[in-house]
Amino acid sequence: MTLVFQKKGAQSVESESRWEFAGWYVSLNPRNTTKSTTMAGIGIGSTRGEMESAYVIIVKKSSLGYEFSTTSGLYGIFDGMGKQAKITTMWSGVSCNFR
Repeated sequence: MTLVFQKKGAQSVESESRWEFAGWYVSLNPRNTTKSTTMAGIGIGSTRGEMESAYVIIVKKSSLGYEFSTTSGLYGIFDGMGKQAKITTMWSGVSCNFR
């Protein structure tokens, strides 16, 4: 899991600034022994059918693959198009995804 922070506040040396949480990213990693999930139990390895049971999603083919999004700002990639396709990547907030 990658957490993203952004520096907020004044840019001068004399002024105080702070770091604020801005987003997260998690992807398929065979060495990962823990499973992070949403409150609805959706995480890496969940199927499209499970995702659609928990959230209203939009899926479209992009240069990243079969990309999904929710109105609440959750995004990710399925490894295929069917109901058994699995989530391989998820993120929310600020992230860096090249298309």
